[in-house]
Amino acid sequence: MQQRITIEPRENHSVGVVGLRGELDLSNVQYVEDSLLEHVGDDAPGLVADLADLSYVDSAGIRLFVEVSERLHRNRQAFALVVPAAAPISRTISIVKLDLLVPVHQTVEDAVEGIVASTTSG
Repeated sequence: MQQRITIEPRENHSVGVVGLRGELDLSNVQYVEDSLLEHVGDDAPGLVADLADLSYVDSAGIRLFVEVSERLHRNRQAFALVVPAAAPISRTISIVKLDLLVPVHQTVEDAVEGIVASTTSG
């Protein structure tokens, strides 16, 4: 089965950073969830999902981001999304007000800084 999505792990200090490229929908949401969770170590302060190259996301994908955020929060880890204003899914993220449930940043650097700051101040 073709996933129509590519998951690209990136190294960035102690925070896991994963880029998503392609389309995220019901057909591949479980694959993406498993991949995201395998890229955040138990000792990592959190995970950043870079959605700058994600061309499509449906309601199952939106729900996935909320569920991953809640799961990591239970493990005392943070989760943040990177959705630049020019990203293909920027309008969708704005319409569903995902930023009210999961921190959304313009750059990976801002997201990593936000996670590091939230874990060192608490």
